[in-house]
Amino acid sequence: MTHYKIRAPIWNGGQRCVGLNLQLLHGPMTTFEIEYVTKKTKKRSYPYTFTVPTAVVFTCPRQTLPSGVTLAIVSLEKCTEAVPNEG
Repeated sequence: MTHYKIRAPIWNGGQRCVGLNLQLLHGPMTTFEIEYVTKKTKKRSYPYTFTVPTAVVFTCPRQTLPSGVTLAIVSLEKCTEAVPNEG
């Protein structure tokens, strides 16, 4: 299983997404936390651990960064929220 810590989601035309590095994925499930904290409330906007099947990640649209890293752009709608995180 792969676990990511993501600084902020991608605001893809109003649809919330995350970019997951395809080279780092292994195992049947991928989990991630979004660490984005709002300036107004000083709290995490997404206080959950999200899970998504790795097979679903490989079917998502891709974006190649100037560094050569290829990201899968995964909509949060395809992910399942798990237990809330502390902090």
